[in-house]
Amino acid sequence: MNNKDTLQYSVNGSFNERIFDIKKAPHNGLWISAYNFGLVYFDKKNSFTITDQNGLVNNFPLFLFEDSFENLWIASNNAEFSRLNENIIYQQPYQHPIIKQSLKEITDYKNGKWIFTFGNGILHQYGNNITNYIYTDSKGNGRFTYPYEGIVDADESVWMGSYTNGIVRLKNNLFITYLFSNYYEHQIVTSVKKDALNNIWFCPTNFGLIKYDHNKFWQYTNQSGLASNTVKKIATDSNKNMYFITDNGFQRIEKNKFQTLYINNHPVQNDITDFLWLNQYNYLIATNDMGIIYIHNDTAYNISTLEGISSNNIKSILKDRNNTIWIATEQSIEYFYTTNSSKINNHKIFSQINGSYISNASVALLDSTGMPYWPSNPNKIIFDERFQVKKIKQPIINFSNFEINGKPIDSSKAVSIMPNEQLKINYSLVYWGRENNIITKYLLVSKRADTTANILSEKGILSLKNLNPGTYKLLIHVQDNNLSFYSNPIHLRVNNFWYNTWVFRILVLTVLILAVLRFFKTKAKKQEALNKLLEIKVSEQTLIIKKEKEDLEESQKIIEKQVSEKSLLIEEINHRVKNNLQFILAMVDMQMSTDVNKDSKNPLLSTSRRINAMALVHEMLYDNKEIQVVSIKKYVTELLANLTELAVNSMQPVELKIEVADLILDARTATSLGIIISELASNSFKHAFYNISAPIISIQLISHIFSTELELSVSDNGNGITRSHTTNQGFGMKMIDIFSRQLAGNYYIKDSGHFSYKLIFKYNYGTENKNTNS
Repeated sequence: MNNKDTLQYSVNGSFNERIFDIKKAPHNGLWISAYNFGLVYFDKKNSFTITDQNGLVNNFPLFLFEDSFENLWIASNNAEFSRLNENIIYQQPYQHPIIKQSLKEITDYKNGKWIFTFGNGILHQYGNNITNYIYTDSKGNGRFTYPYEGIVDADESVWMGSYTNGIVRLKNNLFITYLFSNYYEHQIVTSVKKDALNNIWFCPTNFGLIKYDHNKFWQYTNQSGLASNTVKKIATDSNKNMYFITDNGFQRIEKNKFQTLYINNHPVQNDITDFLWLNQYNYLIATNDMGIIYIHNDTAYNISTLEGISSNNIKSILKDRNNTIWIATEQSIEYFYTTNSSKINNHKIFSQINGSYISNASVALLDSTGMPYWPSNPNKIIFDERFQVKKIKQPIINFSNFEINGKPIDSSKAVSIMPNEQLKINYSLVYWGRENNIITKYLLVSKRADTTANILSEKGILSLKNLNPGTYKLLIHVQDNNLSFYSNPIHLRVNNFWYNTWVFRILVLTVLILAVLRFFKTKAKKQEALNKLLEIKVSEQTLIIKKEKEDLEESQKIIEKQVSEKSLLIEEINHRVKNNLQFILAMVDMQMSTDVNKDSKNPLLSTSRRINAMALVHEMLYDNKEIQVVSIKKYVTELLANLTELAVNSMQPVELKIEVADLILDARTATSLGIIISELASNSFKHAFYNISAPIISIQLISHIFSTELELSVSDNGNGITRSHTTNQGFGMKMIDIFSRQLAGNYYIKDSGHFSYKLIFKYNYGTENKNTNS
């Protein structure tokens, strides 16, 4: 070998390190144990060192060993061991000491990079050269030292938002500041973005929004439709559409109009911390109280601790070059992939187990390669995917030392215990590198696939007691984030106590059945003797009831005979009354036919009319099978027909409007109504229609719904009662008064140019006969 075949490497550049061991590292790198320097990672591109400040027990590593879980074990000179797990999240100093703390990195049009530092101005990096730009006053004091964020404009000038200097523009090495208010908080501008029309947007604290259209500045406030004057962050999507996160909602602007995001008809007013655009159908909204709101095709899903993330307080969210979603909470850094729902895949959590510095990761940024990093003064937290173990390693789980009530047993595959006995099993779990990230449970699966799960609180010991009788499978469940691993099952049988066995239960049931049968057999004998006694009593009672039935049948025949005789008698009475009234009516008609003067003829005519009203009732009673009732509609119709025949022949025709309810009334009520109607209609015929061209008499008899009252109305369109015959003093009016009172009703007579009479009375007999046609 010669010098051309040999390359020398040195950790500190002096080529005097004591190297004890070298192991192959991921991605063609090497692990080197450099005595007094620590563990060194080395590849062709970079290297870093792990010392007692970030993981090793001391800086004197000797020998290296890699286990089956791809963890690196480091033996030190003091018989102590260190173990290096996945070294993918760690702190790293910035490449240049002047950077200190980076808040944002943007590229310019010449492949250079602008770096926004918090406390050391703005830096421009081109290759390995870095230029520091700090705005100073006339005394040389640094004034522009806290830039937040910015954009590179088409003219290669840089527009920035700053702390206490408002909006700042850097062009040709000159700083220009734009202040819109003397208030101190209005000079704090935290977010700067450019939209699709090359307008530049700024959000001063509590001052709404400022837009620069390369001609003038415009201000938007809550008077312009902005949800709040406190805009915390401006975000854009792939088409450079503008989204605004305020302390009172989430909005976007389209055609100079602000649109508010609504979920389930309610505006989103949670404390929004960040926004991530995925594509035109999907985007994520980070909040500090309800996790992540995932919007997919205008449908909202919630990714929260219920879906596996460690906290609902999300500080930042971004997507790397591999389409992996990264979030930072107050206690972890996490990554996952999303689907079109609230489900997340390939979820992994990095917490203080991976380093206490992780809790300082709040603002997430992407480096020039598209990978995430988190500023953590004076270093930055990076994710080095080269060291990630992608092959899933199955933990090793073994059972040993089975005890029942403290006594060892031999079987480790099938165990049988009583419900009150305690089963204790020792187990070992080897999951090097991830043992602090797992949750260990035991699962008790019954024969019906019912599962009981409990967290194992005591490491290495599984204890069971007071189990229900049955057959079970006992397993240990190891959960690592969204990964689950299971041990081989132990078959467990929990026996019943003797008094809970089926043999004992069947025996008890048999005894009970025999006792019940004996009880019912004894009871049946007593019931049989009682039945014989009851039969004798029933026979005696039957003879008595039979004798009483015969007596009742004989009485019924006598009553039926008496009723028949009574009906015939009433029918005969009605017939004779009708005949007598017709005889009297004939005599009155003969008297009227004699040559009597007009004054004598009129009373005879009235008498004939009244007798006719009574005779008509008895005629209808005689003709009707129901000998005590008549149809009032048929009665009134025939009565008025007869009445028109009794009218003066020389009178002009009178129109009768009859509206009578189809009711069945008793003879007494019908007679009273007939005489009242006859008197009133006769008066109208004789006295009402002087010089009336179309005389009309209206008769109504209606029944009130849900009432036992009837209403009789008789009216005409004549000259009223102020005529030569004083109606209220004549015999006819007395008749009307008598029969109205006989019906126990109230009547009213009105004269408003025409005559009208109304009677309201109660009736207690008869129902509406819908089948009667008159």
